[in-house]
Amino acid sequence: MYRILETLRPLTVPSESAELEKGLVDIVKSSATLWKAARNDEMKIMIERRPDLHSKEKWHAEDIEGFEEAPIPPDETVNTMGIQSLCLFPTVLQTTARGETVVLHQGSALFAGSRVWVQGMLEKKEHEQELAKAVMDARSKVNARRTSFPTGPNSPTEGKFSKT
Repeated sequence: MYRILETLRPLTVPSESAELEKGLVDIVKSSATLWKAARNDEMKIMIERRPDLHSKEKWHAEDIEGFEEAPIPPDETVNTMGIQSLCLFPTVLQTTARGETVVLHQGSALFAGSRVWVQGMLEKKEHEQELAKAVMDARSKVNARRTSFPTGPNSPTEGKFSKT
């Protein structure tokens, strides 16, 4: 534990060293208690990595700060059906000796309907439209060059292949 404390000490303000040490001691004690109980097979620890939007006690819905004010268009413009949510941190569950399931740590996820997700989908759609327009413009320019230069050194009306 003291090696961890010495490693973290340069990253903290000296006035917070005592608080850091107390917090680290608390984490070590909790970890030891949890490990002892798990080792004695008194409980089962489970990790859930598949976010469930309807399980609010197990999952916290994340979003990026500042996007709360961003306008969200009507649902028909962005289709999030079939898109899986992104697990940012898993839910940690404990099954006690009595068979009860307790949430040790609430997971966090970015759900497909969140503002930042919808904003990202809109930006992707916009980039795809810009790319399609650029491709069409490039094709138009190439086709315009082909039709505006019907004569050339190898054309049938002039040059070495002409019938004159």
